[in-house]
Amino acid sequence: MSYRKEISTYQEGLKDLADTGGLFVERDTERLFANLLGDISKKNGYFIRSDYRHTTESNTEIRFDTAVFTGVGIVYGIHEAKKHDVDLETAIEQKKADGYPFFNIIFENSHHAILFQNGKQYNGAVEVEDKKAFEALLEKFFSYTSKDIQEYNRSQAEFFEHIPDLIKEIRLYLDEADKDSKYKEKIQQFENVLKKAINPNITRFETREIIVQHLLTIDIFNSVFSEFDFAKYNPVAQEINELTSSVLNQGIQRKFLNRVEGYLSIVKKTAQNIRDFSLKKQFLINFYEQFYKAYNPKGADRLGIVYTPEPVVKFMIESTDYLLDKHFGKSLVDRGVDILDPATGTGTYICALLEYLFDQKKGKEHITKVKNKYKHEIWANEISILPYYIASLTIERIYSEKTDGEYETFEGIIYQDTLDNITYKDRPDSYNNTEQPADGLFADISEANLERREKLDKKKISVIIGN
Repeated sequence: MSYRKEISTYQEGLKDLADTGGLFVERDTERLFANLLGDISKKNGYFIRSDYRHTTESNTEIRFDTAVFTGVGIVYGIHEAKKHDVDLETAIEQKKADGYPFFNIIFENSHHAILFQNGKQYNGAVEVEDKKAFEALLEKFFSYTSKDIQEYNRSQAEFFEHIPDLIKEIRLYLDEADKDSKYKEKIQQFENVLKKAINPNITRFETREIIVQHLLTIDIFNSVFSEFDFAKYNPVAQEINELTSSVLNQGIQRKFLNRVEGYLSIVKKTAQNIRDFSLKKQFLINFYEQFYKAYNPKGADRLGIVYTPEPVVKFMIESTDYLLDKHFGKSLVDRGVDILDPATGTGTYICALLEYLFDQKKGKEHITKVKNKYKHEIWANEISILPYYIASLTIERIYSEKTDGEYETFEGIIYQDTLDNITYKDRPDSYNNTEQPADGLFADISEANLERREKLDKKKISVIIGN
């Protein structure tokens, strides 16, 4: 893969900086090299973050100028920028003393670049003006594969290989369980609740698939957010977890999960090492996309499991706020402006909306408005169980992060089919009379979800945003 175009753009940028004296400002040269790495990362399916914070073995925190990540959020390589008059050798020794990891790191001062991999220096200092040598250094940097990445890729491939057969076994077991009167009653009750709360056309097959997906993924969600027991506090996850435990005892669950324990353990280990919230979110979204493609390839194509890039989402939100002000004299944060994402997926739009509103930093009154918006005037619907879980988690964690740890359940997310949004009381009597009362095992999912749904039905939606 050629990086000549990206290198030429970088070298032209350096020339412009030199003409204006910008080489003396580290943040300018840092930005140029970060852009270079970002452009090449996109070619390789990676992404970058600036100012990423890393905890060393001695438990001290250090900041990388640029960090390159694989699609699942594993740190792939790092970059440290220096001004053009800084001696790189001296800077490198200082970074070693500070505890910087030297697994795959580039040091550069806009004249030279030095690459270290697994603690060893590659090919001396390379002049960035020497296109051939500089491209070779970048190729070496982007061809690096750590043991963690190799292990993750290997286990993921094995997971894809085994998951279809495992799903068939779980389905067969649940079909047999459905013949037992005790289990059949519980599954039927759950299906009735889903019909009430989500869609009257829910089938037994779809009910069973929700259980299968929950069983195979709930440990992952809890691992990514280990500080928060998701299945304990989310009303939908709580009830499905209880149903799963009642139909599949712990021994049976372990029997199934042991088949993919190698992959699950590596996923959990990887997730637990990700401390940055935005990367946790990226990890979960990637896991969901990959899992669903392995779980149901045709369904993934049909449901369009491809998400809008964050820059596009941010542009749409900012543009909506501008148009709202221009044509109606309102802003997204104003009271009385209810916002709906009708097919929220993994919550990308709502998360970006909260970040946009909180980051405006217009004082205490503005923050109070944003908090009120979160609690009463932002709504999100989702029909697929896995993205519903991810959206619930990530939206609540964004709010917690932006409020310095203040936790508040997001009451605006509803597990329902937007295109079948008929309130329970408005459905035909013939349908209502066939349903069992929502009490006992599944009262929470029915009542909590329906209560949210009824609140939304009473709202006058001002803004609909999504893809």
